[in-house]
Amino acid sequence: VTTQAENTIYPRPLRCDFKNKPPPSILPSTTGSKKLSLMDISAIELARQMTLIDFEMFSKIQHEEFLNLAWVGKDKQQKAPNICACIVRFNAVVLWVATEICSVRNHTARLNVVSKLIDTARELRELN
Repeated sequence: VTTQAENTIYPRPLRCDFKNKPPPSILPSTTGSKKLSLMDISAIELARQMTLIDFEMFSKIQHEEFLNLAWVGKDKQQKAPNICACIVRFNAVVLWVATEICSVRNHTARLNVVSKLIDTARELRELN
């Protein structure tokens, strides 16, 4: 929040009120030294973690950043840094999804990856 008198920026306080305790984490199914893969992570837990990351980013956006398409101009990093960060995050998620799908050569395994990503998208929508 910027005050007119002092022209000082103060972080907006975040307030989360939960009626219930958060659910317990769902740990990946991998054990030992096996490399963790998308298929080892629960769609619900993946959606929860993505939501937490996105919430932190969205909560930093100041209302001034939406004025006059500030996120598309030459000085977008100065006028809308948090919107720009959200755009970068969105593009990174899109690239990650495409990479996960294209990195699997076996058709059955690729179908499983696509199914996992669709399940994750459904969970994300439920958390919205």
